[in-house]
Amino acid sequence: GVPYCIARKLTIPETVNLANMHTLAARVRRGAAPIDGAAVVIRANGDTLHLGHCENRDALTLEPGDVVERYLQDDDVVVFNRQPSLHMHGMQGHRVRLMPGHTFRMSLALAAPYNADFDGDEMNLHVPQSCGASAEVAALMGVAQNCISSQASRPVIGIVQDSLVSYHLLTLPDTLLTHAHACRLVGTLRLVARRLPPPAVVRYGGGKATPLWTGKQLFSVLLPPTLSTGASGSLPAADAPGELWDPGALPVRVQGGQLLSGTLRKAHLGTSAGGIVDTICRRFGGVACTRFLSDAQRMSHAYLLQRGHHVGIHDVVFSAEGHGRVSDRMEKATRLCAEIERAATPADAPAAEWAIQRLLGRMLLQAGGIVDEHMAEDNAIRRMVTAGSKGSFLNLSQICACLGQQSIEGARLRGDAFNEQRTLPFFAHDDHGLSCRGMVFNSFALGLAPTELFHHAVGGREGLVDTAVK
Repeated sequence: GVPYCIARKLTIPETVNLANMHTLAARVRRGAAPIDGAAVVIRANGDTLHLGHCENRDALTLEPGDVVERYLQDDDVVVFNRQPSLHMHGMQGHRVRLMPGHTFRMSLALAAPYNADFDGDEMNLHVPQSCGASAEVAALMGVAQNCISSQASRPVIGIVQDSLVSYHLLTLPDTLLTHAHACRLVGTLRLVARRLPPPAVVRYGGGKATPLWTGKQLFSVLLPPTLSTGASGSLPAADAPGELWDPGALPVRVQGGQLLSGTLRKAHLGTSAGGIVDTICRRFGGVACTRFLSDAQRMSHAYLLQRGHHVGIHDVVFSAEGHGRVSDRMEKATRLCAEIERAATPADAPAAEWAIQRLLGRMLLQAGGIVDEHMAEDNAIRRMVTAGSKGSFLNLSQICACLGQQSIEGARLRGDAFNEQRTLPFFAHDDHGLSCRGMVFNSFALGLAPTELFHHAVGGREGLVDTAVK
């Protein structure tokens, strides 16, 4: 998406011929002000006419061989770039869509190869100045021609963030949609046939039958009819004779363009090798891949508008039992660390420090396991982590259980350069406890103590310095 105000500053020279003479003459008559006008006319003899200063434009006649510098229009080929251009996907060819506003617009799926986000990034737009250059950009630099990275041999674009959560929720085993909801989702599609398959379930109640569609059926509308991917062979064995399989534990399997089993995650819709995006691109080409991604995002947004997905305070409230278990682990880790420090001699100090760090790291992982056990399956943050759209179980552990040990250059926090053991004046001179060395026992949900907040800021400052300097 290119704003009108930027499109009026970028021109493309177009040579007048019998095929385009009437179109270019209409642009010349409109002048330099409107977006469907033109800026300059260059005669075949070299004379230049600036239409912004030309009053009698209706008297101008174009001859074959003249050049009209027109403004950008829909479907023009341009090169989009974000600096630093670290690899070939940092400059790609796109087609223009003129839009109101003052910012460039771009699909979220295409942000990854540019390493771009939407917090004020600046990007560059280069306009080819000849038909040959435009043809080369479209044929060699287009997004559809560069879906697969030649470096890693896997896709560089895929479904991300909110669309990924949407498809994870849509393909859960218990997701059923009514006829109205299914039609709303299918109605958003533009590039594939808008067809509604037969309902998978018919629910009888109140004297009438209600047809229902599964989310897997609606996702299958996006897939090529001959696509097959995913797990092969027999289904996993049940735990006991006669026991049913857990639908949520089945692998993702696509056969004949139908998603038969499994819940979609980042491994299937992201940039992973062997996923659905990778398979479509290799078997059906880059154009089919970009069309799939375009319509997939439309359907996912429509489903999220219906279902909704939000993180509230109830998603970070931990149970009393869970807090008790985490506190027991932290007390045990504190006791073991104190024993290590008491038993260590000056010669054993490096080994003791390494043992303490390893012990605290293991304690944080165990706290994450406790959070995983006590968090409900429908927890919003857990859904995002499971889908692969944002976050990790470590983030969830730091929100609900314990922030863990803060470090600088891989080591625990230490005192200043004047042989001072304390990290803050708050602590006593002979305090060698874990809190004095940067251990944060509280979680984000409970809130940090002032000393913990300072230690956390110290660790965060190192990340900012590394970003700016290293």
